[in-house]
Amino acid sequence: DNDAMENFWESSSGIAEITAQLAKPLGIRNGDEAYTFALFRDCGVPLMIGKFPGYSDFMKLDDLLTGHAVTADEIVKFGIDHASLGARLAKSWELPEETCTAILSHHDYARLQEGALGKGVCSLVAVSLAAEWLYTRENVGPDCREWSRGREFALGVLSISEEALLALV
Repeated sequence: DNDAMENFWESSSGIAEITAQLAKPLGIRNGDEAYTFALFRDCGVPLMIGKFPGYSDFMKLDDLLTGHAVTADEIVKFGIDHASLGARLAKSWELPEETCTAILSHHDYARLQEGALGKGVCSLVAVSLAAEWLYTRENVGPDCREWSRGREFALGVLSISEEALLALV
């Protein structure tokens, strides 16, 4: 679906740009790595669009706002999720291990909060989630499904409030 692909790349590049802008003021040590992660964190989505004809419509469903991970819904409906596909693709591109782990885990806030994945992975996911929230507010509307799920995680990792985050823009 051409519209879905166009929307995907537009939002991915927009979120990546905001991530890069936020990285330094939020203390992310490698802004280029943060940009790369944000650009490719959902690289499994185009694979899903290409493989599953109903995937584009699936991503538009209102019931995806249930509060649990989109990856869980993907596994139920398609038998695989975009994060695991994306992590495999990132490994084949020889992206840094931290980036690949962040791609695999970027919807799994419980696992991220356990701390076993490391500060770098958590920081990449948190800054890109903050960027997604800001991008969505500016370009789509006030509701960001992922922000409602990962807000506390992101704000905690970044040691910032929503108000302070908005002030950075």
